[in-house]
Amino acid sequence: MVISGLPADREFVAFSLREGPVQARMAVNTWDRMGELSALIRSRDRISGAALGRFAA
Repeated sequence: MVISGLPADREFVAFSLREGPVQARMAVNTWDRMGELSALIRSRDRISGAALGRFAA
């Protein structure tokens, strides 16, 4: 699990990774990013936890 953003601020995205590709995401108060996040999952691209930081709110 990788968290991008600040849960204390109630604005973040949590990612579930399995051997590289993002398997799932949960977004809290980041509605404008939903399409981008869904596309990331559909792409099945391998992405590092560090690279997921760009999805921070």
